Amino acid sequence: MSLALRCTDLTRSFGNIVAVNQASLTIQKGTVLALLGPSGCGKTTLLRLIAGLDRPHKGSVEIDGAPVETESVHIPPERREVGLVFQDFALFPHLSVEANISFGLPRHSKPSIRVNEVLLQVGLDGLNHRMPHELSGGQQQRVALARALAPNPRLIMLDEPFSNLDPELRGGVRQEVKKVLSDAAATAIIVTHDQEEALSLADEVAVMMHGQIVQQASPATIYRRPATREVAQFVGDINVIEGRGIGRAVVCDLGTISVVDEVTGPVHVLIRPEALQLTPDQGGQATQVGRIFFGRDQMIELEFDSGLRISSRVGPTFTFVPGERVRVQLTGDVLAFPST
Repeated sequence: MSLALRCTDLTRSFGNIVAVNQASLTIQKGTVLALLGPSGCGKTTLLRLIAGLDRPHKGSVEIDGAPVETESVHIPPERREVGLVFQDFALFPHLSVEANISFGLPRHSKPSIRVNEVLLQVGLDGLNHRMPHELSGGQQQRVALARALAPNPRLIMLDEPFSNLDPELRGGVRQEVKKVLSDAAATAIIVTHDQEEALSLADEVAVMMHGQIVQQASPATIYRRPATREVAQFVGDINVIEGRGIGRAVVCDLGTISVVDEVTGPVHVLIRPEALQLTPDQGGQATQVGRIFFGRDQMIELEFDSGLRISSRVGPTFTFVPGERVRVQLTGDVLAFPST
């Protein structure tokens, strides 16, 4: 499989603020990648550098093996064959669905045929003459995606595409977009700060922090084997416990437990809440002191005799009894990082 995109050491500053700091990224053709990171980490700036809407101070961009951005080369956005879907969809309110989609197509290409093709792809066939205000938020999202797909771009980039949708719509629209991109065999970057969105949508996730790509891997690897404590704390819930590394084990309030990588000295032990299984037991190590109930699951807050408080994610049928002792069993991988 060949590379659709290669970014090497991209750097962009605004005054004294370094928005993108030697960021490197590669994407294989046909891959949907989520660019995930907290607000202000440089995600949108990196997207703009890839699209050609802004120029880096250093670094290079290649699309399909051809340089589009170097110190001596700058291919303008309209010649990069990159489709963009913006946060607010950016549909022309005075144009019909068909006119919105065909706006960027060459007139000699029989645009109506292509419009019908992409409307069928996104599940909106027959809505050619609707106006944007006559569509739901999810339908507007799919029109914006159809417009980006229409010119058969080499790369599609979606900037926080679901943030303007009502919460009850997001899950369904996300899966619709995922299917459309998969059916079209599109190469796509979805910029998001939503961890659930990134993990559920993408083939790969690139975590961006402080202007750099700090880890790029499959969603499962990002969640189970985060490269740093900061990544672990950003991607999902995590318990952080002080401990002491003694090789492939750590001594902490949970006892002596095995860890994935060898560590020595003071460490932070990272344990996902779902890795802690609870059994009511008066001789157990911890006491139930709090609960947050979500319906599909619940988070039980535990306090150990040492004063340590951690959380366990359990199913909805677990009976929370304040003050009851529980036995805590650990399952799955445990990570530990040196304390700094």
